Amino acid sequence: MKNFSLPISTLLAFAIVLVFADDAEARNFKKLTADGYAVGELTRNAGGKWGWYLQKQEMRYFCRMGRVSIVRVGANGLATFTSSGRLISMDKDTFVANVGVNEYQKLPRYENLQSGSVEAGLVGRCAKA
Repeated sequence: MKNFSLPISTLLAFAIVLVFADDAEARNFKKLTADGYAVGELTRNAGGKWGWYLQKQEMRYFCRMGRVSIVRVGANGLATFTSSGRLISMDKDTFVANVGVNEYQKLPRYENLQSGSVEAGLVGRCAKA
């Protein structure tokens, strides 16, 4: 039996293609919304990831929720996302005492995330759905 081997450069090139193949349809949330894509409500995709579907005619993208871990809920509530995606409440007074009221006021509102009224900085990668 003959020993089969490929040059390292060939294997490396193949690995790079695999890593970036999914990015061929990746888009930027800010560019998609500027191009007239409508932002849907906060939902989970088929893989269970939180994010928003953006749609324009037949074209549809899913943009994952990015750097969001703690959100303001209602008038005085505070909650955090667990690693599995569940939303659990937190004690606002403890948070404010340790971090400060200014940081609390910078947190996104859960109601805004739910409705699709989201800032581009809170959105992660967008991919064709």
